[in-house]
Amino acid sequence: MKNLSLRNAIRWPVGVLLSLLPFLFTSCDRRLVQGEEATELIVEFRIGDEALPTRASGVPVSGEGQVNRWALCVYRLSDGMLAAFGSSSSSSSISKTLPAGEYRAVALVNAPVFGSGFFDPSAFLTEAGLGGQVAFLSDNAAGSLEMYGHADFSLERNSVSVPIPVSRLVSKVELRKLSLRLSDAGLAAYPFTLSAVYLDNVPSRTNWGRDLSYDELWADRSFWYNAMGWHAAGSCPSPACPDALLGDQPAGTVIAQGQSLVTDYVYYTLPNATTDSQDTRSGHWDKRATRLVIEARIGPQVQYYVATLPGMARNRSYVIEEAVITGLGAADPETETPNSLELLFSLADAGWEDGGTIIL
Repeated sequence: MKNLSLRNAIRWPVGVLLSLLPFLFTSCDRRLVQGEEATELIVEFRIGDEALPTRASGVPVSGEGQVNRWALCVYRLSDGMLAAFGSSSSSSSISKTLPAGEYRAVALVNAPVFGSGFFDPSAFLTEAGLGGQVAFLSDNAAGSLEMYGHADFSLERNSVSVPIPVSRLVSKVELRKLSLRLSDAGLAAYPFTLSAVYLDNVPSRTNWGRDLSYDELWADRSFWYNAMGWHAAGSCPSPACPDALLGDQPAGTVIAQGQSLVTDYVYYTLPNATTDSQDTRSGHWDKRATRLVIEARIGPQVQYYVATLPGMARNRSYVIEEAVITGLGAADPETETPNSLELLFSLADAGWEDGGTIIL
């Protein structure tokens, strides 16, 4: 057997070797480019927009926009499947590595970490399944309102930072001022005592990804808080958290004739899509609109003054600048009182702080 040595190697002419150099370097460059395309890139995800990196879209830094924790799911736009997930126990950003491609990032803010509404971001392989996940009013609190949002992004050759704008799942109802101007002098001679202000006919649950339509609202009375009255029989059991969100009992506040009480009562409710035409005031339970109820006593008689809130939507604010009581109320909280209650509302627009009050 012949021994191999450098002496046996093919001797290439120098000119040939020089002519091959461009090809050799081009091949190396091509392999490097291909390697770069296959490399996963770092993506930083955060809540908010470019100008407001740690808050909900258009939301001042306050209890209503507070981010205590949030979860992330990233889906490929090509097939809609889960590509990455993560969570943060604060408002801090979440970083992930992903290959080049087109994606949708979905954020769930202040999702519960235990209980019926517990959220595990790894469990939802598709965005449709994630958006259809049930959210409960009882998992909200004034300083921990649930929020949801998404952002599409393209990942090519560079790492990127992706802001995710989010919106609250709840609607806000606010009564800023309550005035007493009884038109009957005899009635005005009796003391007027404010007993409670609250919301009734409130859905106890919704979907994370979107509001429920009227047809999707549960017909069963046990899925509603304060069905036809405060803690009325058959309603969803009301723990302390929804009580704090849905009502106030001002402990016998007396309002004198011609005087006003600056109240600033604020309530948070899941949106109820029931419109005026779909609403009912029947004595038998059926799906119906959410109402703001003012309960009071004129002398010894209990009176209810009612403002109906039809066609509600998430992340919208329903502000009554002033409610003026002018006469006797109703015997129950499901009866309208158009001749005894005058309501002054703010200007309407689509958002919450972005001019988001609604004319009814």
